[in-house]
Amino acid sequence: MLNELFELKEEIIEDFVRGWTLSGCNPTVLRIYFTLFLSDNPMGLSEISKETGYSKSTVCTNMEIVGQLFDIHKFKKPGSKKIFWKCTHDPEKMLKKQLELGEKILAMQLEALNKTERRLKDMDGGQKYLKNIGKFKKHFENHKKMYEFIREKHKDILD
Repeated sequence: MLNELFELKEEIIEDFVRGWTLSGCNPTVLRIYFTLFLSDNPMGLSEISKETGYSKSTVCTNMEIVGQLFDIHKFKKPGSKKIFWKCTHDPEKMLKKQLELGEKILAMQLEALNKTERRLKDMDGGQKYLKNIGKFKKHFENHKKMYEFIREKHKDILD
């Protein structure tokens, strides 16, 4: 029974990882997150490493990204120096984190395009690139509208 449960857990994790990697997410980050998601107890670096098969160094390197994207809580138990992580199972928190990160990335991309556009306008031969820059800007501005729509639709849980 225990072996069956372990195999099922592994299958679930692989299915989630396979689905999320289609959107460009890092499979290491995903495997770590879904390991925490399916764990009943907080996990330390050693436990996550053992469960995922990744080295402690790989887990440690990716935990900041996991924390930026997903609903995990990082803490120390009283009297211990060891750091633990636990999934909070809070989809609203996760949505908020992912939305904020997406908006931050989008703002950086739009700023880079604006800066490039300004420089190309004053550059010999730069005019021929402006059309493509304009297409990119329109694409990212549409993404911005999508984020605004999501914020408006879910303002009750994002405020």
